[in-house]
Amino acid sequence: MVSHVFKDMSAKILEALNGAPKKYSGDEAKPLGLSIGISMYSSESGETIDHLLNRADEAMYNVKRQGKGRFSFADYDPA
Repeated sequence: MVSHVFKDMSAKILEALNGAPKKYSGDEAKPLGLSIGISMYSSESGETIDHLLNRADEAMYNVKRQGKGRFSFADYDPA
């Protein structure tokens, strides 16, 4: 289970960055959106960095399908 601390930190990061991309989009009518995928690493898992990044990437795309401005934690699948 993901700790509430990590959820709180993720929400704060999203909140802090949410307004910043507007000035970088080049068009305030079309602001950039943020979607964050997070995967947790355990040194006991033997998971490779590639698998860790793939899980974070999958979590990010799941969030994008639900709407921007969110974050999601990846499920751990040792396969």
